Amino acid sequence: MNGIQKIIFVPISREELEALIKECLKSEIQKAVTPPKEEDTLITRKEAAKLLNVSTTTLSGYCKSGVLVSYRIGSLIRFKKSQVISSLQEVRSLKYRRNN
Repeated sequence: MNGIQKIIFVPISREELEALIKECLKSEIQKAVTPPKEEDTLITRKEAAKLLNVSTTTLSGYCKSGVLVSYRIGSLIRFKKSQVISSLQEVRSLKYRRNN
């Protein structure tokens, strides 16, 4: 239609209009208030090393061995915080476990 849109008027009650507006505002406010996800947060090498309580040399070793995934942005190296946290694995020792 050459860039022109048709406008169709539909009768709607005041209560229905108010409910629609409230619903739209509520969803937009929720989007604005919700903090960014942890997986979107990029951290530096020093921050990742501090989070894991290791040196940056050890952190580099983890990257080379494939334990951690790093991302290069130009000459900068960054890590996704959620991946650093998820790289931690629970180790359960069976040495002192009782046999029941």
